Amino acid sequence: MGKFTAYHGTKSCFTESILKNNFVIKKPKKKDNHWLGHGVYFFDEYELAHWWAETKTAVQNKKYSRDDKACVIEAEILYGKSIDLDTIKGRNSFFSFWKQYEKEIVKKGIVLDFSMGDEDDRIIQERKRCFALDCFKKEKKIDVLIYTFTRKDPVYEKSKYNLKVASDLGLEYKEKQICVSDPARIMNRKDVTYNDYQEVII
Repeated sequence: MGKFTAYHGTKSCFTESILKNNFVIKKPKKKDNHWLGHGVYFFDEYELAHWWAETKTAVQNKKYSRDDKACVIEAEILYGKSIDLDTIKGRNSFFSFWKQYEKEIVKKGIVLDFSMGDEDDRIIQERKRCFALDCFKKEKKIDVLIYTFTRKDPVYEKSKYNLKVASDLGLEYKEKQICVSDPARIMNRKDVTYNDYQEVII
């Protein structure tokens, strides 16, 4: 059993319930396209969680005429079995599983279709990944799944100079996503929305 600290971006209307009762994982839907399957998502950086919370809160405040505030929950993640897809070992574990899974569904004559009327290749890919990783986590009883996604032009980077240097030197922006399948693994939750941190813009 190990543990690490991570950050979850959310809205003020949910904060009290999360602190008191912990997180609740919603039931899967056919069109779900979550990054790493179903679970509670965390970043390993406070700033990213804060950006995510602000972005989502602003959109939903406008859509539903609300006045929620962006909040960040810091928590300790306890994990019994975790898979880090940034590692060779983690990736090989998943690829081996998925190769066998695909063979089994072909034998059964099952055809997987993730388009559902959409023509956006990115959305279709995300749905397939969500489904594949959910199957992987269920089969292998994985508590925590980790992967670092790449962004070439992140909206949270306000400095044009920083974006230019990142592009010129091949220093892509990275976002480590942490997906927790079992809320019982999320401990010592606290609201750290007002942490002091400075955004450095060159």
